[in-house]
Amino acid sequence: MSNSKCKNCNRKNVMNNKLLCHLCEKRVQSEEPELRLSDLYEKANELCMKHWEVEFKGKIEIVNRPWRAYLGMYIPSKQLIRFSRYRNLERSNEQIINTLLHELVHWRLHQQKLPYRDTDTEFILECQRVGCSLSGTKVAQKAAQRLHVEYQSL
Repeated sequence: MSNSKCKNCNRKNVMNNKLLCHLCEKRVQSEEPELRLSDLYEKANELCMKHWEVEFKGKIEIVNRPWRAYLGMYIPSKQLIRFSRYRNLERSNEQIINTLLHELVHWRLHQQKLPYRDTDTEFILECQRVGCSLSGTKVAQKAAQRLHVEYQSL
C-alpha cells in the first residue's frame, strides 16, 4: 500500500498494489487504457481467428460486481463470457486477455461438443496449445499435473 494522490479524483488516499484508488475505484498506476466491452469483442474475434479460424459467436458482458474467486467465467447455457469490472480494474490488459483466451477455450470446446471443464484433458491440452493459463483451483492444478502439463495459473 502506498499513500499517493490519485490523478482521477485528485484526493490524497491510500492505493493498493492492484492499481485502484480506494475512493474513486479508477485505475491509477497504469498507463494502459481500460479495456472496454468493444475491445474484448474485437480481441475475442482476433483470438478465435488466430487459434481456430472461426468467428466468435458468443456473448461477452462486464458486470459491476466485485468477485473474489473468479477472474472470468464461461456460462455454457448462455454461451456467455463474463468479467467483473472491478476484477478487470485490478489487472493489466495482458492478464485480462489471457483470461479471455482461457474462457474462449471453454467456449470453443463447448461449441465442438467436446469436454470443456477446467479439469478435462481436452481443455488442459487446448490451453497449452494456444498458450493461455489454467485455472488456479487445486483440482485444475492436479489435473494438469496428471497430464504432465506445466502449470501456469491465471
